[in-house]
Amino acid sequence: WAIVPKLFHERYISAMQYLVRAEDCPPDDKPWLLSTVKELERNEALNAQYKAKWVKTFPGKKSTYPEKMQWLSTISNSRFDDFDNNWPKEESDVTKDILFESCTPQVRLQLVINPALIDRLPPLLDEPKFLKSAERRRGEGCPENCDAPAFFKWLKDASPGTDVFVGRNSSKETASSKQRKLDDHLSPKRDPVLLCSTTVARDASLEDTIEDLCKRVGLDTGGSCSIVTVRSHQDWNYVPHFQELVGQMEHFPQRGSPNFAVTLELIPSAFKPPAEGEFLTQLDEREKALPDRTFVMLPKTFGGGEAEDEDEEEEKPVTSESHYALWLPKEYTTEYACICNHFSAGEGETNDIQNRLYKGTTDTGNLQLV
Repeated sequence: WAIVPKLFHERYISAMQYLVRAEDCPPDDKPWLLSTVKELERNEALNAQYKAKWVKTFPGKKSTYPEKMQWLSTISNSRFDDFDNNWPKEESDVTKDILFESCTPQVRLQLVINPALIDRLPPLLDEPKFLKSAERRRGEGCPENCDAPAFFKWLKDASPGTDVFVGRNSSKETASSKQRKLDDHLSPKRDPVLLCSTTVARDASLEDTIEDLCKRVGLDTGGSCSIVTVRSHQDWNYVPHFQELVGQMEHFPQRGSPNFAVTLELIPSAFKPPAEGEFLTQLDEREKALPDRTFVMLPKTFGGGEAEDEDEEEEKPVTSESHYALWLPKEYTTEYACICNHFSAGEGETNDIQNRLYKGTTDTGNLQLV
């Protein structure tokens, strides 16, 4: 049982108290939730039913990437036929468990790139480190002891080097797939080609694995490029999401390997972010030396000062004269993410509450103000 105070008016709390069953309260470790223990248990049982239903149509652990994407698209489309408020807000919250259970213990993480964007790579790479790395692509006619220009020249005309598009139905071309061809980042004329890869455990953190791979090949991802899930070349209605673990991604068999592969696409940008400057560099170095601290930047003119020109597009540099550095416990990052994810996406709540937040209607606003 739990004791809950009775609310009379917005500024008055009565001394009267009521006994409430523990199952009708939020979990002890997440007292901020709106969902009760009973509702969360019911929600877990519902997700188990969805999983049992969807695993029956799963194309098999050795199915190709296009076959898995078609399976996920079918599931995603069926939500509009069922009109079920208890449907998971993201189908991947359930399907990721099916994918993980069907994955091999070791996974080959691949990073591919559109050949048309290879010329943007050199400024992002530590070329000597890249050429010496064990993770960069080799074989298939690639010069063994070549310099960077020779490697990139070979890569532009190389075979894909990945089986991510094996089994794709290239004969179908719908209106939406034709429209996507206008964006050469998402639908290039040629398939992306393999740039580098590494073998990791299926239960490894996807975010940490990507970061580690980029570091080992000398790739600077700080604002000059983005890494996305492979979702082009097919008229799929489902967009794959980044998951917490590598094995929860849409994997596929890779020729000559006993393990499955997961492919992500690198998109270099023509935009080069401005240098951080001495002030931010010093703060970053200090943060590394203080493992239990983090910082946030606050402008010194916050809440006052001269009005900013709305038409002014030039971004002002962050300096010690323009900003304060507020140092906080490292837990701030976790707590801030928890608050944002709960308020905007209903993280930890039942499917019903998450769907109400996702609608973006008046009901969403009312729920956020509860």
